Amino acid sequence: MRKFYFLLLLILSSCAKKVDLIVHNAEVYVVDLNFNKSSAFAIKDGFFVEVGEEEILKKYSSNNIIDAQGLPVYPGFIDSHAHFYNLGYSKNQVDLFNTKSLKDDVERVAKRCTKTTLHMSHLKIV
Repeated sequence: MRKFYFLLLLILSSCAKKVDLIVHNAEVYVVDLNFNKSSAFAIKDGFFVEVGEEEILKKYSSNNIIDAQGLPVYPGFIDSHAHFYNLGYSKNQVDLFNTKSLKDDVERVAKRCTKTTLHMSHLKIV
C-alpha cells in the first residue's frame, strides 16, 4: 500500500509543469482588444507560458512563486522609452486640430505667437 501512495504522489507531482516563475494574486493587465485583466501568469525561459487565474498554481510548479498581494502588473515596461525629438518638435508647432476654418487657424497661430517671440507681422498667409 505504501508503494501505491508513493507512486500516486509521484504521478501527481509530475503533472505540474515546471516553470521559472509564477506570479499570482495580482491584477495583471493583459494587453488585448478587450482590456482584460487576469490574476496570475507563468514564465519559462523569459516567455509567458500562460496567463490566467489562480488555477495557474495547480497547473505549474516553480521554485520562484510571487504573491503580488493584489498589486497591479503592467506589461512592456522594459526600458525608459521616449521620443524627445518628436516631443520638442510638436511643442514648437501650432496645434490646428479641430479647427473648422481659416479664421480659426489664424486665431490659433496668433494666440501661439503671443506665447513666443514670433509676431504676426512676420507671418505671411498664402
